[in-house]
Amino acid sequence: MDSLGTLSVKYDKACKKIGDLKTRLYDCNEELKSKKQKLEYRDNRIAKLKQLCLEKDEMIRNLNDEINRLKDKIEYLNAISNHDSTTVGIPTASTPIGKAKYNSSINSREPTDRKIGGQPGHSKSELGIPDDIDEEIEYVADDATECPKCGSHELVFTGKTKAVYEKTISIKPINLKKVFYQYKCGSCGTTFFLGLKPNERSACHYGTAVQAVGLSLMNTCNVPINKVKTFFEGITNGEISPSEGYLAKLPMIASKKLSEFRIVLKNLMLQRTLVYWDDTVININTKKGCLRFYGDETLSYYTAHEKKDLEGIEEDKVLTLLTEEQKTMHDHNKVNYNAKFKFGNLECNQHLQRDLKKIAIDTKHDELMELKDLISDTIHKRKEAINKGETRFSDEFIENFNKKVNDILNRAEKRNKKDYDAYFGRSEKTLIKRIRDYYDNYFAWVNDFTLPTTNNCAERGLRVVKSHMRSSGQFQNIQNAQYYADAKTYIETCRKNGINEIYAMIRLYEGDPITVKEIFSGEDLS
Repeated sequence: MDSLGTLSVKYDKACKKIGDLKTRLYDCNEELKSKKQKLEYRDNRIAKLKQLCLEKDEMIRNLNDEINRLKDKIEYLNAISNHDSTTVGIPTASTPIGKAKYNSSINSREPTDRKIGGQPGHSKSELGIPDDIDEEIEYVADDATECPKCGSHELVFTGKTKAVYEKTISIKPINLKKVFYQYKCGSCGTTFFLGLKPNERSACHYGTAVQAVGLSLMNTCNVPINKVKTFFEGITNGEISPSEGYLAKLPMIASKKLSEFRIVLKNLMLQRTLVYWDDTVININTKKGCLRFYGDETLSYYTAHEKKDLEGIEEDKVLTLLTEEQKTMHDHNKVNYNAKFKFGNLECNQHLQRDLKKIAIDTKHDELMELKDLISDTIHKRKEAINKGETRFSDEFIENFNKKVNDILNRAEKRNKKDYDAYFGRSEKTLIKRIRDYYDNYFAWVNDFTLPTTNNCAERGLRVVKSHMRSSGQFQNIQNAQYYADAKTYIETCRKNGINEIYAMIRLYEGDPITVKEIFSGEDLS
């Protein structure tokens, strides 16, 4: 057995070893704690980095979305900048700078190899020699006449002459004196001046020719009142200088003499089988008003209203009086399908083609442009058939046309769903639906050659109103707008039937306006 001393030594060694182990254990625990803290810090940093990555990815997605949105916006603005009179209802005169102007008349003529301008042999290529000569001027040499080449005065007449005729005008003011003899009735004792009219009471006044030209300049040529005054002063060397107030009253004077004309013309229009109509916005004393056209190729009937609404249409009592046997040609407006109306509806294909081209350009979907080309081609074939004396397309042709249209619309619908445009997709979908819903109204002309394809008649009737707004700015009140409409009704109807405008206006101011019966002598006006 070990001695006590030996055991004591072993005990001390054991205690020391235990102490060393405890120290090592403490160091290990501290090291473990440090590593745990480092690991926790690393995990936290990894979590933060992951969060930053997520946020960065979200930011990138947002930026990409914004980039795509801006790209779509750029395409949208580019599409808007590409709009012109062939895609939206802007006038050719408003074509943006740098873009070629579109002339719709180009499409109505077949291209040829001939030069632009008057064609030899055409009746209007040059003026004909007049039968009556009012004045003759002879160019005879005198002592001061020189040779155009050398300047010599030694000129000898060769015996030859050359006659050149010229059509010109000479405006000369006429100071006319009218003498009215007074008579007394032997039966009742009434005295009166024979032929004296109410507008001739003053000692001196402007004649009906001045009034006629003044109204024609304002109503037809869209000349502002102050410029009309300047015009008269210029062509008469200041002898005729009507005041602006005098000129402003001319439409009112004309309107008061046209009440019966408008009533009879309206009754005649209501007997027509087809009526074109349209309206446009006008300015009335800083507010928006409406001027409306009704008519056809032989008559024009205008009305003015403070608002562009159904109430104004009902006040006109034109569409409300048309029957089921009659038809109206118009631009697409759902008011035409109101239950209060009985007439048949025809939709303008020119507006339809414009809408098709606009959407096709905006969406870059070629299906609708294909439909536009089909409509244009079919209208062209219809013109050729009419020129040949045909009255309708064959049943086979009509069936084939309907199939083509339906096929194009089906493909357009699929393309719209598949490649939906953020800006124009809804407009494309709406247009396709509109064509389907009003198919017969749009394409009635395919089955019946007597029906028109466009509403150009009404468009032409209102185009001059836009020009009037650009020159005059606005009407002072609704009454002045109606005066304008009354005079326009008379002037346009006369012009459409080959009656000289100035002659018609002189008749009007003399108190003897041309009657509807004179214009349409062969029609029943009852």
